[in-house]
Amino acid sequence: MGLHGYGVYQWKLGKLCADDPHINCIPRETVEYFFGKWQERHIGTFYAKPDDWDNPIWGPVGPDRAKDDLLNWLDRYRAGLMWALVLDAEPELIAMLEWGIPTRKLDSMPGDWTVEDNFVWFVISAFLRGEGLNRYPDLRDKIAGSSRKNPKILLGVAEAIDAGNAGLVTKGIKELLKRHIRTVQTHPKQVSLDATILWHVARRRGMVLERPTDKEHGYLILTIPDAPSASK
Repeated sequence: MGLHGYGVYQWKLGKLCADDPHINCIPRETVEYFFGKWQERHIGTFYAKPDDWDNPIWGPVGPDRAKDDLLNWLDRYRAGLMWALVLDAEPELIAMLEWGIPTRKLDSMPGDWTVEDNFVWFVISAFLRGEGLNRYPDLRDKIAGSSRKNPKILLGVAEAIDAGNAGLVTKGIKELLKRHIRTVQTHPKQVSLDATILWHVARRRGMVLERPTDKEHGYLILTIPDAPSASK
C-alpha cells in the first residue's frame, strides 16, 4: 500500500521519525511540518518565486515566506489529515485543522490545484473543527458555481455526512475513487487521500458505509491492524 505525497521534508517513512519508525509517527510529524521551529531556519535564505520557473525571481525568505510560500501544502495537509483520522490521533488532528483556514496563501502548484481545490479544504476543515459546513458561505458558493468537479464531489460527500445519508456518502466516495483510479493507472498502489479522509470522517460519526469492492479497497486505507499503540 503506497504512501502518497511524502517526497519532501523527509516524508519517506523510514526518514520521517528516526526515533519512531512506525506509521503512527506521521500525524505528529505533520504538525511539526506546519507549525514547527524548522521553518525559522529558512529565514534569510533565498527562494525562486514559483510563478514562472523558466524565469525565476530570486529573493530573501522572510518569516511569512518561510511559513507559507515555501509550502506547497495541500498534498501534505491532506496526507496528514488522512493518517490522523486513520489512526484516531485526536490531538494531532485538532492541531492540524488549525492550518486549514482561508487566511493561508493558496496552494497553486502549477498544473495541480485551482482556488476551488483550496476552498473545499477550508470548508471541510471548518466542518471537522465543529464549525459547520457554512462557516465560509462565500467559499461554499464558489465551489458550487465552479466548473471544477472534484471539489464539488468532496463538498457533496461532506454534506451527505452532515445529513447522515450513508447512501449518498457511499456514492460520493465511489465517484472519488473512480476518478482517482482513472488518474493513477500507472501507479496502482497510490492511495486516494480524499476518499480515505471522508470514509473515516463518516466512520467517526458512526455511519456504516457499503463495503468497497476489492479494486476500490486497494486505494483506501481503512485500518492499520499492525500499528502499535501511540504510547509505544
